Amino acid sequence: MKKYLYLLSIIILSVWSCEPENSSPTASFTITPSTGTIETIFTFDANGCRDKEDENSGLLVRWDWQNDGDWDTDWSIEKTATHQYVAFGDYEIRLEVKDSEGLTDITSNSISMSNTPPTALFTITPTEGETSTTFTFDASGCTDKEDDTSDLEVRWDWHNNGDWDDGFMTDKVITHQFTSVKNHIILMEVRDTEGLTDTLSLTLDVSVGCGAIITDDIILTKDFDCTAFDTEALHIRSSNITIDLGGFTISNNSQNRQKVGIDVQNVENVTIKNGSIEGFSIGMDVINSNNITIENVNITNAYPYSDIFVMGIKIYQCNDVNISGCSFEFPREIHKEAIVLYQSNINVDNVVFNGGSVGVNFSFVDDCTPGSDNHSNGGVVSNCLFNDIIMFGILIECSNNALISSNEFAESHQGIMAYGPKFGCMTNITIEENYIHDGIHGIVFEGTTESTIDNNIIENVWRGIMMDQCFECGEGNFTEPCFYSTGNIISNNILTGNTIDLEHHELAVGNTWINNTCHTKVGAEIPECTGK
Repeated sequence: MKKYLYLLSIIILSVWSCEPENSSPTASFTITPSTGTIETIFTFDANGCRDKEDENSGLLVRWDWQNDGDWDTDWSIEKTATHQYVAFGDYEIRLEVKDSEGLTDITSNSISMSNTPPTALFTITPTEGETSTTFTFDASGCTDKEDDTSDLEVRWDWHNNGDWDDGFMTDKVITHQFTSVKNHIILMEVRDTEGLTDTLSLTLDVSVGCGAIITDDIILTKDFDCTAFDTEALHIRSSNITIDLGGFTISNNSQNRQKVGIDVQNVENVTIKNGSIEGFSIGMDVINSNNITIENVNITNAYPYSDIFVMGIKIYQCNDVNISGCSFEFPREIHKEAIVLYQSNINVDNVVFNGGSVGVNFSFVDDCTPGSDNHSNGGVVSNCLFNDIIMFGILIECSNNALISSNEFAESHQGIMAYGPKFGCMTNITIEENYIHDGIHGIVFEGTTESTIDNNIIENVWRGIMMDQCFECGEGNFTEPCFYSTGNIISNNILTGNTIDLEHHELAVGNTWINNTCHTKVGAEIPECTGK
């Protein structure tokens, strides 16, 4: 019996030991897509896992998205999963599969996450304005999928000309003021921490305001008070344009400050018209420009003291400056001159001058040497009214070609004075058909030569026409040899009601006096008066 039991146990053990041994599963998975960004949702598919004993559906899987040793999911029979990463970089994903007997296998796979560029965004406040407006540019709306906005950097190109006006900076808000009147295109570039960039441009309409640089035709639509500005109110920097003041006024209420209303430089064929300029030490400053037209502009300055030299229009090294239909009004005080020209040629017509010390001054810079560039002043002054001027209606200090015709000089200290620092500085001057009355002097030549005074009417002044020696002759500050008015023709003038009608200095001889109507004379060279 024992023998049979022993044999039976041997048989049972043999049968049991012949059953097959369970094998581990094989882990496998795919990733779709294989690369992406933080916006990508990846699909992980472990349906490729296999086991010799178990069906695929019975296998369990779990995932470690960063292969950091911490399983991010629980065991699940679901073989597909999705995941989205929040930062770019290279990631290794680990998968573990387990069969019904608890045997496991692990495999891993990699994906690459690329950086995404930032998105540029900015606003402008206000959305439109003038050249005097301070605009605020705010790029706080820039975003990036990987970086915080505070870590992004921006830079600005205010003129969209390819030259960045600022370096990259993390400050997103900046202010800027434009001087040019036009539609400006502003370009902003944003950069993330990895160096990827994006750009955005916006258009800003900037209209005329104090400090504007004018490059196109404009028409003002309102008055401008430029008291707070230390620069010129308007800068003209382009040729072939018209600046229409539109009947409005550009003003400076701090009249004791040295400021310019309209600055014109290095241009040609420019017209400035129809408005007023008030309170500037120089109403217009015209430099190195040709064919400039100034019409129907009123220039005033009420500053009553002489410590500030006021000029209505200053003209330097210009040709064909035409001034018509304008008016000037200044206090009756020295250092208030309406039009002053240096090495320039002008045409002044139908202009009214009220007050001040000089209406038109043919002046010079440093020295007036006959035949030099400084001697090139010339032009025409006609059909103008010079009223209540404390010194000279017209002062000719340096000119070789001036025509003064058909003007009226009323209640001014001196109607027309021509004197200069050297012999020959005042020559080829024609003074004709003017009406001078109720002042102190009519026409005075001091060292003027080869010029003509013809057909003028002079009434109710102390001295009508005078040929004199040069200014300051014999005085301590005068270092040149004295010279005298000579070679001039004084003809067909009518003088009446004056203390002295015609006069010449005893050495101012060699002039021709013809057919003048007078009552009193001083000077042997002058024929006897034949009053009418």
